[in-house]
Amino acid sequence: YATTTDTVEVQTTSAGDLQLLDIPAGRYVLTVKDTSHLSGRSDTLTIRNGEVLTMTANQGFFSSNVRGDKSFLLAQDGRLLKGGDATGDNEVDEDDVNAIDAAWGSNSAVANFKQADMNNDGRVGVEDLSLATSNISNSTGFGAPPVFKRARSGQLADAGVEVLAPNYAGEWRFGDEVELVFVARGLVDLTAYEMEWSYERGALEIVSAPSAGDVFAANPRGAFARLSEDEGQIAVAQARYGQRWAASGDGELLRVKVRLQEDGFPESLRLRSGRLVGAHYEKVDLKLLGDPRLLAVPEEFALKQNYPNPFNPSTTIPFAVPAFANGRSVPTSVEIFNALGQRVKLLVQEVVKPGYHRVVWDGRDALGKEVGSGLYFYRVQVGQTAKVGKMTLVK
Repeated sequence: YATTTDTVEVQTTSAGDLQLLDIPAGRYVLTVKDTSHLSGRSDTLTIRNGEVLTMTANQGFFSSNVRGDKSFLLAQDGRLLKGGDATGDNEVDEDDVNAIDAAWGSNSAVANFKQADMNNDGRVGVEDLSLATSNISNSTGFGAPPVFKRARSGQLADAGVEVLAPNYAGEWRFGDEVELVFVARGLVDLTAYEMEWSYERGALEIVSAPSAGDVFAANPRGAFARLSEDEGQIAVAQARYGQRWAASGDGELLRVKVRLQEDGFPESLRLRSGRLVGAHYEKVDLKLLGDPRLLAVPEEFALKQNYPNPFNPSTTIPFAVPAFANGRSVPTSVEIFNALGQRVKLLVQEVVKPGYHRVVWDGRDALGKEVGSGLYFYRVQVGQTAKVGKMTLVK
């Protein structure tokens, strides 16, 4: 232990016990402080010569204001302290949130890492952030409710994130710009979350900086948001301020506008990790709901008008193949017929994946000879369904 002229500092046992012997008679105050917690203190203790004084957790502690005067009582009769003091100044405020932000990750060499890692899991993350933001702005007193309450399982077990593109109605072509919205479903008393997505740079390009979602927008005290974007990676974390409000139902977690560098949904976009933190500080791994690749798959078979039309010498025939059972590929054929109903050329006969497709006809028959001007028909069959369109070749 360490001492000064009027103070003795003692390290407790793992059970929180301590024993002092041969204490001079006088008046004392017992103060308790734990890493990342606000302190609590006893009332003034008077010790007389020859007296033995025993204190137990049942007696509890109370909090003090900046002058050392009594403030409000601690939770559970003073047996629990409040967490979130990452800077060690015995207050929970914006400085602690910033300290957690600066220590984010698992690099224990950064400043305030030990204090910021409030649940002692070797990583500073959304669980620690949620504690500080929940207990922030209690500067009227030192000490209060617990750092961690016992987790209640199942509160967020059914929640997950779904990827949407609500403002896009295109065909997911190379060069298209699409705003992706990441929406959480089935939330129950969410207080904080974090998630990290990875992607291959050749598959998409970030057009504008990602923005945190509005899942905590209804909280009167707002929320702290943390966003980072590196090459091939997007990460977001948010935590509500205060303890009286939590998010339930569905809520937006992230928005990001991308430019496609290939046709179809960028399959390399993956949820690498994610966590949800509930009002009782339970954490749940974030799961992906549905297959986002289906965003780039039409709901029904469609055959569109060829373009250009009339044409010379070639034209493009667009058609859409929906997702069948289990997303399986289906046999597909594209044929060209003349006005007499004779087949001029078979352009496609293969199994194709669901999605938007285009086939080019160069105005030649099966032998490679140029056909004459006139009316022609194109027939596309997907599975057991066929559709026909007509076009005009003009020379």
